[in-house]
This record gives sequence, C-alpha cells and structure tokens, in this order.
Amino acid sequence: MNTTGARLLAAAVALGGAALIAWYCTELPAEGLPVALVLLAALVWSTVAFTLNTVVGGGHSRPDPNDATASATDDDVTVVVVATGDDPDEVVRTSAALAQAAGPVVLVDLSASPRHGLASALGVLLAEGDGEQGAIDAALTAVTTPCVTVVRARACVVADELRAAAGRVVGDTGWVTGRTEVYNDDGFSPAYGHSIGDALRDRARRNGIPLWAPDATVMRTEAAVAAGGFRPDRPWGSVLRRMAAAGFRGTTHPGVLTAIAAPAEAEPFWRIRVSEARADVSEATDVVVSPGMHGSRAWAARASAAGLVMRDLRGWVILAWMLAFGAVAATGVAPVASQVWLWTGLVVVYAAARGLVTALQCGMLSDADTELEGIVYEFPISLSSTAGIARRSAPIRPVSQMASLVPSRLLVWSSLLLSVCLALGVVELTGAIAVESNAQQPWGIAGCMALITAFCAGIWRAGHLRRSGRASFRFPLALPAAVAGHECVTEDVSPGGMRVRGALGTLSVGDTIEVEVHTSVRVHTLQAGVRWTYADGDESVAGLALVMADHDLAEWTRTVFTAADVLRPQAAAPAALTSP
Repeated sequence: MNTTGARLLAAAVALGGAALIAWYCTELPAEGLPVALVLLAALVWSTVAFTLNTVVGGGHSRPDPNDATASATDDDVTVVVVATGDDPDEVVRTSAALAQAAGPVVLVDLSASPRHGLASALGVLLAEGDGEQGAIDAALTAVTTPCVTVVRARACVVADELRAAAGRVVGDTGWVTGRTEVYNDDGFSPAYGHSIGDALRDRARRNGIPLWAPDATVMRTEAAVAAGGFRPDRPWGSVLRRMAAAGFRGTTHPGVLTAIAAPAEAEPFWRIRVSEARADVSEATDVVVSPGMHGSRAWAARASAAGLVMRDLRGWVILAWMLAFGAVAATGVAPVASQVWLWTGLVVVYAAARGLVTALQCGMLSDADTELEGIVYEFPISLSSTAGIARRSAPIRPVSQMASLVPSRLLVWSSLLLSVCLALGVVELTGAIAVESNAQQPWGIAGCMALITAFCAGIWRAGHLRRSGRASFRFPLALPAAVAGHECVTEDVSPGGMRVRGALGTLSVGDTIEVEVHTSVRVHTLQAGVRWTYADGDESVAGLALVMADHDLAEWTRTVFTAADVLRPQAAAPAALTSP
C-alpha cells in the first residue's frame, strides 16, 4: 500500500470513529451521565489524536536532491558530551573516548564536582558555566568546527555515521537528525527504544518538523550560536526552531549516529524513561506554540505536533476508561442508554483498527502480547510526562531534578482501578462475599483510598531513587584469553574490566596480573587487578579491573565496542508505506 492509500485508510477509520462518537451522543444515559461524558471525552481525544498523526501528519517527505552528502573529515564535527552526577566515571570516560574517534570532544559535567582530572587525562576540553544550559552554551562557544552535536554520557558515538551526517550540512541546511540504537537486549522494558511514538516523531522530522532527536542531532555551529543556543526556559529543540525562523532547514540521515544501553534495572529505567517522555512532550508542545513556525505548511506542522502531544499523553485516555469501569463496577449503572454490547463491540473494533493503521504507517506491526506489554510500561510514564507541557524539560535532566513531582504521583492510577474492578467483579459474580448493591460504592472508595495511600508512599520514594543498574558498558563476549599464562575465555568485557572463566591457577584478590585478549584484529596485552574470584567446579571465575594509561583507553574502548558489533555503520531499514 502506498502513502496515499494509507492516508485514505486512516481517514476512513477516523470517519468511522466520528460516526461512533455521533451515535454515542444519542445513546447517553440519563443515569450515570458523568461516566458517559468521561468516555465521550476519551473517544474524542483518541479520534483527534489518531487523525492528526495518521492523516495530517501521515505523509512522508521525498528525498531532497540538494541533500547529497559532502566529504567529511575528523575536523568537521565536535561532540559535546553532557554528563551528570548520576553518570559514573567509567561511563563518562567511555563515551568521551569513543567520541574522540569522530573529532574534537568537549565535556560538559553537570555534577557538583566537575571531573577536571578525567577531562585532562583524556585530552578533552571541560566546559563550565552557571547551571545546565550555561555550561552547554559555554561548550558551543568553544566549538571551532563547522558542526556540533550534543549527546548524553550514556550514548556511544558511531564515528563514521556522525561524520557522514555532518557532511549533509551544506547550503541552507542547518541541522541533520539521525537515529539512535539500543544495543543490549537485557533492558528492563523489552520495548525500550522501539515504540510507535518514536516512529511517529521520526516521521515528523522527515516531514520537516524541527524536533530535537536526543543523541542524534548534528547542527551547524555558527547558526546554532547565532540563534541563541540552549535557553533554560525552553526545550533543547527550540534552537532548531529559531534556526528555522532564520531561514535554515533540517534534513535527515538514515544511519545510526549513537548506540545507547537500555536500562537493565527498574530504578534507572523509570528515571530515564520518564525524563525522556517529558522531554518529548515538551518538544512537541513547543512546536505548537513556537513563533518560529511559519510558511504555507506551518499549520500542518503545528497540527502534527499537537497530535504527538495527544498521543504521548494517551495515558489520560486509558485512565478515563479505567475510571469508567471502576464507576460501573461500583454503581452498576451502564454508560449507554441501550445496546450496551453492540456499542462495546464497536468501540473494541474501532480501537483495534486505529492501532493497526498506526502500526502499518510506522512499519511496526507486532503481536498482541508485545502491544499489551508496551501499554503496561508506557501508561504510568504517559501520565507522568504531563509535566512536559510546561516546556521546561531537557533530555538530560534527571527526574529527581524536575520542578514538580505531582504528575509522577499519578502512577497510583495504573493499578488502582484495575484492582478495584477485579475485586468488585469477583465479589459480584461469585457471591463469595455478601455485599449489598448500595454498599458496593463505599467498598470501592475504601479500596481506592487504600491503594492511593500505598502507591503514593511508593512514588514518594521513587522521586529520590539512587542511581543503580548498568554502571558500565558490559558486553557478553566470549574471547580467547590468557590470565597469568593460564588459558581461559572471557564471559563479559567492558572498557574497564572483564570476567573470565577457566583453569586460572591461584589468584589472590588485589594481585596485579598480565592478561592477553585475542580479538579478530590482534592480541592485546593488558594489566589488570583481581577484584574477586571463586571456584566453579573444575574451573575458576574471576573479575578483573583493567589498569591502563588514559591514552590507551580510547583504543581499547573502540576494540571492545567493535568486538561487540555495536559501532557498525548502519543504514535505516526501509520505511513502511513510503512509495509514491
């Protein structure tokens, strides 16, 4: 199916939704009208968001013949690596060392004690300023290359692709957006980094909407500085929109510019994902109200951005349905005057058609289990991302530093009403507990209040989560090795250490030993300290911390990532429904 056909199909589904809404308006019950109005609002919200995303924003821009890639060298792009106090030294060191393969590096350290020693050892410039945005602006003014990119410390730069993207900054092109890739499969959420929302934002960028792509935006340095750089009261992408107002345009690069690690544990996942979701809402909201949006297609850009905001906040729609189900379970009043089962069936069919068309346009068809799992993870995140409407979110800012934690406390609703509905449904259907009909509502309210109290306590604690989880870039690599002359095999390798297994002889914690690691390129001879060791049958397992000079770190880091097949240049997969 081509693009036009896909948009026509989306328009047909949207018209079906409008017809369903119109019919529902004639079926509103006299009793239980508040619940019916909540469902009506949810249906209208979903239909408008679907229409804006798939009909108005459902096109796909054709490649511009002026976007041919020019030659790029190591001196064409500077990488600004932004680190916070949550990023351990090894992660910052690894990111900066990998970025040096692409060109000059400037480190922006937002921790309470900037890492001067680390920057000096790596030979990178440390930019300092007053507050987050001040430090990043100071980094921009220190850049002398034609192009610059700003990445988080947890992002690993793919040097060849970054230089290729910088080569597209020619003529009136002010910025280039590429893609990021999650390289590990042990994330807390299997769907992390592969959502339909991300695909919709990528398509919006291809259609010319100036949206910031975290860790994958290359800017013309002179234009970014002239546009005022990063402002503390606006999201990062506002610099792109000011550049657009000055006459510059953006284009896309099909390759992967950075590889990132999916958070492997619950605490870092929720912190990182919520901050990213808030930044996404902040970006799209700023497009809707930005004075820099002008031209004949400005209305379509604003409408598409509004659709992105409505979809990112779809948790409120889910919450509305949960509230309705809870009210129906507690009161026994149906939300439809007649033909309840017919109306319910039509709603289910409409929702399924809507999701199918969106997935088709994004090329992200998946099984029902995956979709359900994604909804479970994204529902509380969607509610919490409401704070992004204030347009003060940056993709680097940890959740604990957000101005308000109130939206985060709405996480209570994710399990709140489902639990109440389930309990009341079991009571009513089985009759296991004698509860009078007029007493069901107090029971439901009591259960709601108990769950609210429990979840609020949990969310209050979650607002002050400690950094944990993946402390370094570890890869499950089985490479031949020798420890103090004893042959063994690595089980995982990171830029700062490794775990080995084999007949290791006698090792003592604290010893410094020689390690040989065989890669496809050559044999690396390294020094390592023994951190821990234990026997496992006839073999031993040991954890080793590498001891190396900082000038050797960059080469070893690139060796590890190359062996893990992470920093490989990649072209984008063929986008779905883009044929003329």
